[in-house]
Amino acid sequence: MRNRLFFIVFIFLSLFFVSCESKTDVVNKFMSLRESGDYEKAYEFVDEASRKEIPFEKFSKYCFEYKVGDYNIKGEKDGAVEVEYHFFDKRYKNGTNELYTFYVSKNSEFLIVQSGKIVFPHPLFLDFKEMVRSHNSDEAEKIIKKMLSISPQQKEVLELASKMGME
Repeated sequence: MRNRLFFIVFIFLSLFFVSCESKTDVVNKFMSLRESGDYEKAYEFVDEASRKEIPFEKFSKYCFEYKVGDYNIKGEKDGAVEVEYHFFDKRYKNGTNELYTFYVSKNSEFLIVQSGKIVFPHPLFLDFKEMVRSHNSDEAEKIIKKMLSISPQQKEVLELASKMGME
């Protein structure tokens, strides 16, 4: 009887630990999908709170703007997985959508994983950049607040809020 109980507990714990992916594994799959251009599958890794604020179209635009080349998972720090990657930065002529140059840049993202999903306010950075270009600081502040509502502990968002004087 006792051996049977140990066997059942062993099976249960084995199944539990096998089914639990590490945060790094989740981030690796997410980044791999972004690198391959499979934004629909990558979007499935985004948590519900982020999806509520960021529709697929905005997510895919962000993925296009920050098209992941090679990436390196640096490790976990302060509850987030740091990823460094190269992306193909694009520059357009002012006032047009005409691409005039692109080059490789380096970027870092600190990705928070909760319940196997990625908290991802990053696509709102595109809106923020647009508001800054148009000198609309009120709208820029609203975007930061929206990003903070998605992820109040996201390192990049907290740094941006601090620079904007939004402690």
